[in-house]
Amino acid sequence: MSYIIISKNTNQCLNETLTEKECQFPGCKEKFKGRGLEKYCYEHRKKEYHKKLYHNKYKKDKEKNEKKALKENNQIIKHHNCETFIITSMCALKNCYEEFKITISPGNYIYPKYCPKHRNLFKRELFLQNLKEDL
Repeated sequence: MSYIIISKNTNQCLNETLTEKECQFPGCKEKFKGRGLEKYCYEHRKKEYHKKLYHNKYKKDKEKNEKKALKENNQIIKHHNCETFIITSMCALKNCYEEFKITISPGNYIYPKYCPKHRNLFKRELFLQNLKEDL
């Protein structure tokens, strides 16, 4: 038997039929009436369980994307110096041999990999595209 409950929320269309479902929280076998994509019983929808259900999923994705972006645009220079000094580095972009200066400071290990002309992804792609056209 299915029931239709008219929702008071006008922003979402929740006027779907309720079906009997089993809670998918680990260790919970409680049956509840839910609609659509609802996976958890009323108890496990509470805010106290939210961190257990979703925190690790988003944390792993966020860390993965941060590490990927960090490696793409920057280089890691590990040092144990207590003073600030300047080094000269070569642009990491293929066929760009421009040198640029990096200020190494204590406590910082992340520095730019590309020269100021190619720090932007769009500018790097444009440079490579123009290089192909010249050949």
